[in-house]
Amino acid sequence: MPFKSATWKNIIHPDDLELINKNVIQHCDNENHPYDQTVRYTHQFGQTIWMRRKGMAIRNKEGKPVRMIGIHANVSELKNTQIKLKAQVEFNNQIMESSEIGSWHWDLNSNQFEISNQWASHIGYSSADFSNYTFNDFQLLLHKEDIQGSLMSINTHLEGANIKLEFECRIKHYNGQWIWVLYKGGVIGRNIDGTPKTVSGTQQVIDARKRNELLLLKYKSLTETTNHGSNIGTWEVDLNSMTSYWSNVTKKIHEVPSNFLSTVENGINFYKKGESRDKISNLFNEAVAKAQQFDDVFEIVTAKGNIKYVRAIGVPIVKNGKVVSVNGLFQDVDSETRLNQKLKLQEEQFRQTFEFAAIGIAIVSLDGKWVRVNKSTTKMLGYSEAELIQLTFQDITHPEDLSNDLNLLDQLVNKKIEAYTIEKRYFHKDGNTI
Repeated sequence: MPFKSATWKNIIHPDDLELINKNVIQHCDNENHPYDQTVRYTHQFGQTIWMRRKGMAIRNKEGKPVRMIGIHANVSELKNTQIKLKAQVEFNNQIMESSEIGSWHWDLNSNQFEISNQWASHIGYSSADFSNYTFNDFQLLLHKEDIQGSLMSINTHLEGANIKLEFECRIKHYNGQWIWVLYKGGVIGRNIDGTPKTVSGTQQVIDARKRNELLLLKYKSLTETTNHGSNIGTWEVDLNSMTSYWSNVTKKIHEVPSNFLSTVENGINFYKKGESRDKISNLFNEAVAKAQQFDDVFEIVTAKGNIKYVRAIGVPIVKNGKVVSVNGLFQDVDSETRLNQKLKLQEEQFRQTFEFAAIGIAIVSLDGKWVRVNKSTTKMLGYSEAELIQLTFQDITHPEDLSNDLNLLDQLVNKKIEAYTIEKRYFHKDGNTI
């Protein structure tokens, strides 16, 4: 059924009309310019549909276009799917950006290696710095000690082994430093012959966690040679075999014999039932489930029935994205902890005595400023604590008593006397002398 061009224009989406007119003119002026585009139409029932317009100009002997013929195909389903996929990709990218996880895409046929902005920012660059970037260029960023292991993981995955692509390595930052990253990914496209075509995945910075692991191994080695003097032991739980290891110092702290065989269960049971046992159980479970390290003080009951305060440090060891063991240090801090508790108790006793004493008590600095006063002092002088702290004792001491007071204070400061007692007059806030 023939239609006038005005009829078509009325049902084409206004935002696409200019593009259509432009392409028609270009095709009419140059027969080699294809006329093939996808635009939006308004259906007779009001909804928007996507139509692919493909056509050609019929020309006269002089090559002048005289009319257009072509086809229209409803591609709404395909186009809407593309729009949804694009929105999902953008959404996923936003999640990746906010979670500080970078993404990468490797085309094995062209060897092109595309990376996201987040990937590039991990090592101090932007994605614009990696245009026309190849997988060979990527290898140049890897630490020489990690290249062989990384390529082995990649090749094993590409050869079809039922092993997910996941490896840790060091990559060179723009500032010259090496940072640890975790790579995960997999084949997402294959050639006609079934060989891998494209591989995509993520990059996550694990530098802090990896350095903690290496530092722990260093401390473990150090404590094995110095632990008897420092009273610091080591421990390890292998999650694959569910076996436990204690160093000799760790056994000594628990007051068990040197041939004692530790297990996960009996290790937990040494912690005092209640707060300490609950806390170590929760922290250990978090270390296994979320790769979170811990460092805290607990009470244990030794094999001889003695209650001790100990400090336990645990660092999860992660391989291929999974916690395979938890290693740590174990220190006897009983003396230090009990001393701190004693000092805290004394401080609290002093605070209670100071605050609620029936007589006025105050702490003053060497230049006479009120530092701290109790309620009896404020009541006696009529000032609030905030007001007194803005003054010195000289400000409210009677002038006739000030010289003798300062002289005795000087002797005290210079250790000529150990203490002094004096009767003196103060000015009350209301002006009276007390």
